[in-house]
Amino acid sequence: MRLQRRNQPVCSYKRKPPRWTLTAPTCCIPSIKNLVARSAQLGAHLLGRLRELEPLEHVGEVRGLGLLAGIELVADRATKARFPAEAEVGKRLRAELLKRGL
Repeated sequence: MRLQRRNQPVCSYKRKPPRWTLTAPTCCIPSIKNLVARSAQLGAHLLGRLRELEPLEHVGEVRGLGLLAGIELVADRATKARFPAEAEVGKRLRAELLKRGL
């Protein structure tokens, strides 16, 4: 990684520090050209496996694009009603997923 200056001199008359950005040389990322295609391929597999959860009682919807996926959890599937905040479903689910190594 290397630092690159962005359109600002090192010494500033306004007494503001220069803005620096961190850039990674493309030679450090092998096969960068295949990242989009690979994420689409893996994302399709991920979404297919997550769709297996749709028959479960509290799964409202499964959706995603590439490797970004989401599962909507609902208290009632027919009305898509949310769980009450006091139930702390998100917190409990997170703790269980971490316990299982996800």
